[in-house]
Amino acid sequence: MWWRFSAGAVLGLPLSIAIIGLLTRLAPGGWSHLIVPALLLFAPLWVGIMAGSTLFRSTAKAWSLLLALNLLVYLLLWGTRHALA
Repeated sequence: MWWRFSAGAVLGLPLSIAIIGLLTRLAPGGWSHLIVPALLLFAPLWVGIMAGSTLFRSTAKAWSLLLALNLLVYLLLWGTRHALA
């Protein structure tokens, strides 16, 4: 269980950052008025990812799925950077 939790802690942090970044980038009206709500949403999102990572049956599945989600969300974030610029 500790290895699955560590997957959520290690890979959940950049995943939370990317999700918050994607939400603020896609929000209408710019990101400057969303700083406080984004910071308030960050910690519960990260804790939720850490808690959810303990529900996997295997450690390898937790690490691989969280890594794939990280790659997907960062790819979406990179794509919105070039599409909205």
